Amino acid sequence: GLQQTRQSLRETIIEVLEMRFVEVPREPSEILNKIEDILVLRYLLKQSIVIKSLKEFQQVLAQALVREETKAETEETPTDESQEFN
Repeated sequence: GLQQTRQSLRETIIEVLEMRFVEVPREPSEILNKIEDILVLRYLLKQSIVIKSLKEFQQVLAQALVREETKAETEETPTDESQEFN
């Protein structure tokens, strides 16, 4: 299902980075595991193929994580309307 798709995308991103840049630290893999949005993972896969350096990819990855965390916080925060019914 979706979880398998996410994991497959994460693994492919790391494989591409390892093919292109040889030594890849663990950090990108750890950050990828925090990203659940499949569209973001697909975007990161494309970036891993075309990006000029591992350092640039890590910057793109950090931005993606911030967006993911911001989106998660927004979804978890109840709106004023929902609080009225409690």
